[in-house]
Amino acid sequence: MPVTISVGKPDSNGQLEVVIVETGSRDTTEVGPIVDDDTGVKVPARGTIMRFSAKLVSGTGTTIDPEMGTEATWTTGDALEEVLASNALAPIAQFSDQSPVRYFDSDRELYLRSNPDDVATDHEIRTTILIKEGWEV
Repeated sequence: MPVTISVGKPDSNGQLEVVIVETGSRDTTEVGPIVDDDTGVKVPARGTIMRFSAKLVSGTGTTIDPEMGTEATWTTGDALEEVLASNALAPIAQFSDQSPVRYFDSDRELYLRSNPDDVATDHEIRTTILIKEGWEV
């Protein structure tokens, strides 16, 4: 599955933008660790996800139910490994959350599961994450 990942430089507020574009994603796809394709820049070890948005751009599926973790193949619901779960009452085609979420991973690795609702490998999903180094309140 082709994936492009870009991790921007911190802006004037110390926040960096991570953009992940998955093409060929399916219901069991996991992306990670999140590292910039060109520069090798990783996410901070201790950070706060200030904004998370994901959109199902195309594909046979109709919804996504995104989640993030600090370990490859983490267990959904594991408080030590799961960073963010959409926890939507029902999966949706576009998810956005601006509630700050803190995480810590000494390896500086985050993983993403977009969880489209179809087994086909034709989904394009665009995810944008705004991360600030440190733990914001």
